[in-house]
Amino acid sequence: MADAPAPLANRDVAAFAALAPDAMPARIASVHDALLDGLAAAFVALGDPDCARLVGPIVPGATLARGARIPGTSLELEPVAAAFGIGIAAGWHPGSDPIRENLGALFALLDYLARRAHELGRSPPTIGVLLGSLDRAARIQSALEAEPGYPDADGAAGLAVRVASAAIAAQLLGGGITTIAAAATQAWMDGVPPRHPRARPAAPPIVRAGADATSRGLRSAFWALATVGAGNTAGPDADREQADADVVALFAGAAPPPVDPRDGLARFAASLEDLFGARRRAAILRCVSDSETFVAMPVHEFVALLVRND
Repeated sequence: MADAPAPLANRDVAAFAALAPDAMPARIASVHDALLDGLAAAFVALGDPDCARLVGPIVPGATLARGARIPGTSLELEPVAAAFGIGIAAGWHPGSDPIRENLGALFALLDYLARRAHELGRSPPTIGVLLGSLDRAARIQSALEAEPGYPDADGAAGLAVRVASAAIAAQLLGGGITTIAAAATQAWMDGVPPRHPRARPAAPPIVRAGADATSRGLRSAFWALATVGAGNTAGPDADREQADADVVALFAGAAPPPVDPRDGLARFAASLEDLFGARRRAAILRCVSDSETFVAMPVHEFVALLVRND
């Protein structure tokens, strides 16, 4: 009888986050479609007053100039709060998936990093970086949820989302394998929100748990960078190459959710009608329809098109 595979460790998650090669074009195209589907779900949800009330700072007025923006709103918040708001809107309606569940942390963080890079005269991260990051987060989440010892639905409360968001966010912040592993460890240890929270009662518990998970994952990444630092690696280049080959195999099975690109684009286009005027809507659709141009577009420039000026 073959030995059972060893359980995934935080070091495996960190090595994959740091060393996984870029996804193949077909896979990136699938994530592109899932991203539009998730944004469409968020824009529709913002039309629900119960959802819209939860998309904002916990402390009234606690905005952050040049922070992370929440698409479909005029809000600029610190990234962890923005991650929660994006996560609430994206997960408000049924049909959530690993791309949508990690969208809050990674979308908010990359908008924030892109704006900072632009101000400092550096090359900002592009939509291609966002798509690749969402793909890696989805693969980590799916692999963790497939583990034999993964907690049941009532006990998990977004555990795999927390770990996936934390690992990829730490990598985007410049962390090496030790820092990413520390972020994943913090995400595992972080408190699980109650199934029926007293705060913000209008949110369905499962929706709040998902938004809380991705925002806590981002917080874990910032915590790891503050306490462990960045720039650490797995060891010599030969070790890194072997880790690359071994670890990618562990996460090879997970795939982005299937989204019909025609249906996804149609839902995305329809979701823009109540938020933006005809000219802005046309500009957004031109961006997302040309995939080569879209993946090269800086994240903050795309988010600027999705911001309302009210």
